[in-house]
Amino acid sequence: MPSNFEEIIFVFKFCFHLGMNPKDQSRVLSYLIALLPSSNRDTLYTLLKFLHHVSLNAQDRCSTDGKVLISGNKMDTANLAIVFAPTILMDSKAPVISSKDMSVATSADQMEQGKTVLKMMIEQYKELFMVNFSLLKNPLSTWLSSYDSRCHEIYIIKYVLH
Repeated sequence: MPSNFEEIIFVFKFCFHLGMNPKDQSRVLSYLIALLPSSNRDTLYTLLKFLHHVSLNAQDRCSTDGKVLISGNKMDTANLAIVFAPTILMDSKAPVISSKDMSVATSADQMEQGKTVLKMMIEQYKELFMVNFSLLKNPLSTWLSSYDSRCHEIYIIKYVLH
């Protein structure tokens, strides 16, 4: 069972590649977040809540006549995800790969995927931390295998056999 954020992101990214619809992605991520140790879960919640609050101030606030009263910070969820995804979603155990070793397409794909995941997490932070307790009765591997056996297999390979 995943015990830290890096493992949870790995499982989620794999599920993301399976082509799950956004509702199922949110459910999977919510369940995986519930498996984090409480200190990690609380920290993640606080960070996502803060980033969400920052994103709410992205746009200029104007008077009825169109005059800008307060300039926005320009940091909507997409911009915040671009800035924070490499730090929050990076696997610290993964070897450092120089840009010449990694294709530009692969690097761009990973960056886009990380941005998409974090953008969703910022936008849906409240919902991600609400878990149906009936889900918690089932082990993660059972729940994932009920969605797709490929997800279960990669989970076993990465976390049980590794």
